[in-house]
Amino acid sequence: MFNYVDNQADYFRLLSDLEECRWIALDTEFISERHFQPQLCLVQLAYDSGFAVLDPLAISNLQSFWNLLAEGDHETIVHAGRVDLEFCLRETGTLPKRIFDTQLAAGFIGCDYPAGCANLIGKILSVDLPNTETRTDWSRRPLTRAQLEYGLDDVRYLHSLRSYIGGRIEKLGRWSWFEEEMNDWRENLLWQFGPDRWQRLVQNSTLDQRGLAIVRELYFWRERRAQLADCPVKRILRDDLIIELARRQTSDIYRIKEVRDFAQSIYAGILEPISETIRNAMRLPKKELPARMDHDPSSKMTVLGQLLYSALGTICKQNELAINLVASTSDVRKWASWRIHPELNISLPMLEQGWRKHVMGDIFDDLISGKLVIRVADPTSDEPLEFLMKAD
Repeated sequence: MFNYVDNQADYFRLLSDLEECRWIALDTEFISERHFQPQLCLVQLAYDSGFAVLDPLAISNLQSFWNLLAEGDHETIVHAGRVDLEFCLRETGTLPKRIFDTQLAAGFIGCDYPAGCANLIGKILSVDLPNTETRTDWSRRPLTRAQLEYGLDDVRYLHSLRSYIGGRIEKLGRWSWFEEEMNDWRENLLWQFGPDRWQRLVQNSTLDQRGLAIVRELYFWRERRAQLADCPVKRILRDDLIIELARRQTSDIYRIKEVRDFAQSIYAGILEPISETIRNAMRLPKKELPARMDHDPSSKMTVLGQLLYSALGTICKQNELAINLVASTSDVRKWASWRIHPELNISLPMLEQGWRKHVMGDIFDDLISGKLVIRVADPTSDEPLEFLMKAD
């Protein structure tokens, strides 16, 4: 049984029920491909005393709900909850005080990362969830009972999942690791709404300061235009075209049209404002230009990176950790560049920080120095590699 909340009286009763809850499990259904911001179509909730489906198309103002979620002392349970909590962040400017993301947490007990909610529920709770409504248009009304039940399945088992995963994390002594990662998760989400969010387009970029200024100005120009048109930003101007314009550093429309994409008629109406935006960026005084980005030379470490990443797989298996949670191949290559080429002044890699450094210890250093060697112990095993100290 669940409450379908589509009127003000039921909405206020729901808020009253949620006020004293120790935990609230949250999921949302939304449409993101048509609008500047995702259109919220459904909010599914599980909490201490029951289940509810909240219809935001029937109750247009959910400010009090998001305030309660952000300000309450409960634990908010989500699965891959970044987009779900973006709705809260947009409405309140902040996030719930305590968040438990089951997808992230599962990586700390050796489950695949990132794992889908249904896969985790099946593996951990032995519950087989249907996938019959994956193509549902959640903006249509009325929704069928089957659609509502399907949506509710995304939160129905989250508390049980959290209890199991949290218990395993506690038993393994990794609660501080998980909290550290959740704090980074929160900071990353807040950063994506901050004034430096444009920098996601130029990570590891070789653009100079003027080029970075063009990226920044075009990014925010595009965002403003998409908001006015209520359409996704990439329908206005793709990321790769912004980078290409930053490389060329010209506001001349004729030269802009030399990029073959801009010869298309769909761009005819925005060539002048693009040119003006670039011109403004080119005129900025030096003190207003963005700082140069650290260039990551780790691509040169391909072979060594592959070897170390294989070693990392063995380390993660031994420690019941998901390798994709610990590091990517790019992260490993960055560590190798930092370790072997200190003259490049590469910023401290994540494998040298926090809980990851605790897991890694000196294994990579010992491999690099030759103190430790890798051999294939059992090619048929899930852990075919083993580490051996080199004999003197």
